[in-house]
Amino acid sequence: MRLFTLALLCFGSVVLAAPTPDVSIDLGDDGVDDSILKCKDLTLIDSHILSAQCQACFCDEYTETTIDLNTVIGNIDGKFQWDNENYSFSARSVSLEGSVLKAELRTIRRRYLPSSIDLAERIKNVGGKLTYVKP
Repeated sequence: MRLFTLALLCFGSVVLAAPTPDVSIDLGDDGVDDSILKCKDLTLIDSHILSAQCQACFCDEYTETTIDLNTVIGNIDGKFQWDNENYSFSARSVSLEGSVLKAELRTIRRRYLPSSIDLAERIKNVGGKLTYVKP
């Protein structure tokens, strides 16, 4: 991981960044402090839309943001799979526990199997917006 030193000042929707030796933030491999776990009120709408209140900067301001998980997660024979689509079409008992999406997913034999996937692996808070990030 890279370690950057940076200070962010928020003024409404304007974000200014300036280097400073006083604040150290451990950023991810992509150079962004992007954990969805730092968002609040993570909820699931209609079994496939992730909604949250996320910070666009290091201030007290949160904005509502959503992402349709059907556009990035699929069901491959009863297992959640990234880079696929429309898992919710063959899912039941869908729930969200923290950042973990859980459901019973239909197999090709029409049985349902429990499955889970940690959304924090690839869903990130980028500038206050929930964003899918490929590894």
